[in-house]
Amino acid sequence: MFGSDGEGRRPSILIGTVKMAGAVAVLAYGASVWLSGPSLDYRALSRIASAATRTLDDPITTGSIRPAANSVRLDPCVLPGPR
Repeated sequence: MFGSDGEGRRPSILIGTVKMAGAVAVLAYGASVWLSGPSLDYRALSRIASAATRTLDDPITTGSIRPAANSVRLDPCVLPGPR
Protein backbone atom coordinates (compact mmCIF):
# COMPACT_ATOMS: atom_id res chain seq x y z
CA MET A 1 0.00 0.00 0.00
CA PHE A 2 1.52 3.38 0.95
CA GLY A 3 5.19 3.67 1.77
CA SER A 4 6.55 0.70 -0.16
CA ASP A 5 9.94 1.46 -1.66
CA GLY A 6 9.63 -1.27 -4.28
CA GLU A 7 8.75 -4.90 -4.72
CA GLY A 8 9.12 -7.07 -1.66
CA ARG A 9 10.26 -4.30 0.66
CA ARG A 10 8.69 -3.45 3.98
CA PRO A 11 6.63 -0.26 4.19
CA SER A 12 8.05 2.76 5.96
CA ILE A 13 7.57 2.91 9.74
CA LEU A 14 6.34 6.48 9.41
CA ILE A 15 3.47 5.45 7.15
CA GLY A 16 2.47 2.65 9.53
CA THR A 17 2.54 5.05 12.46
CA VAL A 18 0.37 7.57 10.62
CA LYS A 19 -2.13 4.85 9.72
CA MET A 20 -2.30 3.64 13.32
CA ALA A 21 -2.70 7.17 14.68
CA GLY A 22 -5.49 7.80 12.18
CA ALA A 23 -7.29 4.61 13.20
CA VAL A 24 -7.00 5.49 16.89
CA ALA A 25 -8.27 9.01 16.21
CA VAL A 26 -11.29 7.71 14.31
CA LEU A 27 -12.11 5.20 17.06
CA ALA A 28 -11.71 7.85 19.77
CA TYR A 29 -13.96 10.24 17.90
CA GLY A 30 -16.59 7.54 17.43
CA ALA A 31 -16.46 6.60 21.11
CA SER A 32 -16.82 10.22 22.20
CA VAL A 33 -19.80 10.75 19.90
CA TRP A 34 -21.42 7.57 21.19
CA LEU A 35 -20.84 8.46 24.85
CA SER A 36 -22.09 12.02 24.46
CA GLY A 37 -25.19 11.01 22.54
CA PRO A 38 -28.69 10.46 23.89
CA SER A 39 -28.24 6.67 23.79
CA LEU A 40 -27.27 6.52 27.47
CA ASP A 41 -29.82 6.84 30.26
CA TYR A 42 -28.08 9.34 32.53
CA ARG A 43 -30.76 9.18 35.23
CA ALA A 44 -30.33 5.44 35.59
CA LEU A 45 -26.55 5.80 35.65
CA SER A 46 -26.77 8.43 38.39
CA ARG A 47 -29.07 6.19 40.44
CA ILE A 48 -26.62 3.31 40.11
CA ALA A 49 -23.69 5.53 41.09
CA SER A 50 -25.48 6.97 44.12
CA ALA A 51 -26.54 3.50 45.27
CA ALA A 52 -22.97 2.25 44.98
CA THR A 53 -21.56 5.16 46.95
CA ARG A 54 -24.08 4.70 49.77
CA THR A 55 -22.82 1.20 50.50
CA LEU A 56 -19.11 2.11 50.67
CA ASP A 57 -17.54 3.30 53.90
CA ASP A 58 -15.38 6.34 53.44
CA PRO A 59 -12.33 6.27 55.73
CA ILE A 60 -12.48 10.03 56.18
CA THR A 61 -16.00 9.89 57.64
CA THR A 62 -15.37 6.78 59.74
CA GLY A 63 -12.14 8.12 61.18
CA SER A 64 -10.26 4.88 60.65
CA ILE A 65 -7.13 6.60 59.37
CA ARG A 66 -7.08 9.52 61.78
CA PRO A 67 -4.98 7.91 64.57
CA ALA A 68 -2.37 6.67 62.11
CA ALA A 69 -2.25 9.99 60.29
CA ASN A 70 -1.95 11.98 63.53
CA SER A 71 0.87 9.80 64.86
CA VAL A 72 3.17 10.59 61.93
CA ARG A 73 5.68 13.35 62.59
CA LEU A 74 7.90 14.49 59.73
CA ASP A 75 11.15 16.11 60.78
CA PRO A 76 13.72 16.71 58.03
CA CYS A 77 16.49 17.21 60.60
CA VAL A 78 16.20 13.60 61.78
CA LEU A 79 16.89 12.10 58.35
CA PRO A 80 20.36 10.70 57.77
CA GLY A 81 22.62 12.53 55.35
CA PRO A 82 23.58 11.33 51.88
CA ARG A 83 25.50 8.08 51.78
